[in-house]
Amino acid sequence: MDRNGHMATRTATTPLPMPGRLAVSYRDWGLDMTSLDQVATGTVVTTVGTISHVRYLDRQGVRRAVRTGDKTSLGRVMLVLVDGRGNSAHITLNADVVAMLHPVLYRGAKLSVRGLVTRTISSQPAGIAGLGVQVVND
Repeated sequence: MDRNGHMATRTATTPLPMPGRLAVSYRDWGLDMTSLDQVATGTVVTTVGTISHVRYLDRQGVRRAVRTGDKTSLGRVMLVLVDGRGNSAHITLNADVVAMLHPVLYRGAKLSVRGLVTRTISSQPAGIAGLGVQVVND
């Protein structure tokens, strides 16, 4: 119910936006589309989404990069990529990818990501270990 006492318009068949349900293509460049949570761990997937959060995982590396100008010391990044329906996934990027992409790693940037499906434990949503990333211009 909403604050006025009316029933919500969402039906039981309308899926709620969830982490790990980002739409992905697999089986080589878009032949099969599904949500990330339906794809087996270790499968290569491709997806397009908008960054909603960025987190640098190596704070000392970021400080060193700012101090020295050495972008390779930025370390790994975890970001949240969201599709048009509100579904999302955690994407991890290694230091080499971050060094190349750091100017566009901000909220609102649209990326195409290709990587491996990861699951740390079965009760957590699936994520993607990003192997290749491209900026998408609208």
